[in-house]
Amino acid sequence: MPAVVTSVIAALVARLGLGDLPQYAVPHYVTTPSLMIWSAFAGPLIGLAAYQFTRITGSARAHAPRGCWLPLLCVFNFLFIGLLATQFPILLGNGKGPAQVGFDGSIPLRLAAILLMLRVLITWTSLRAGAEGGLLTPGLCNGALLAIVLGGAWSVLFPGTPLGAFAVIGAAAFLASSMRVPLTAVALIFEFTQPSQGFLIPVLIAVAGSVAASECVSNVVAARARDGVVAQAKA
Repeated sequence: MPAVVTSVIAALVARLGLGDLPQYAVPHYVTTPSLMIWSAFAGPLIGLAAYQFTRITGSARAHAPRGCWLPLLCVFNFLFIGLLATQFPILLGNGKGPAQVGFDGSIPLRLAAILLMLRVLITWTSLRAGAEGGLLTPGLCNGALLAIVLGGAWSVLFPGTPLGAFAVIGAAAFLASSMRVPLTAVALIFEFTQPSQGFLIPVLIAVAGSVAASECVSNVVAARARDGVVAQAKA
């Protein structure tokens, strides 16, 4: 109850200054059978990608420098990002820019694939260099870009669905698994983008598949780790 009351008060205070507008300008995409079938297939793939993203970012944070090397590595890291930004200015920031062009469907498929690889790379290098920051918006961005790539492949066989529709669903599925907050991810996507109510069906399908795949792999890896510890103890 204190958490709910505090959140309501914080939201009302923030609304006084920020208004009640969505964070991203997104067209009202139509839910189609093709989109729901794609969500069922893409959800597990997005969950596996989110699991790997969580592993590499967790490892980067665990091995980040804690001394005089930290400022030096951060300088080199952000110099590297700056050089990349001369060719891809949209890389700068926390990922809101790529997410926006993904949601409105204005990004070409090839550029989406390049930005996805570069966004994952610079997120890893920043954390590995010792820079701190949250991964909510980067996860949102990665999910949108990955979904565009997967949706582009799907559209070759089943054309007609806007790439932005795939991006909205993919962002929710990726965020649900990478942050391990499935219900919150669905709520955030609907607050951030305000799609039509019918869009809830493909979003839930993709989120369910993503979380199931991510948790399955996580459990398998954990079981193997436990077996390895037991084997070592016996030896």
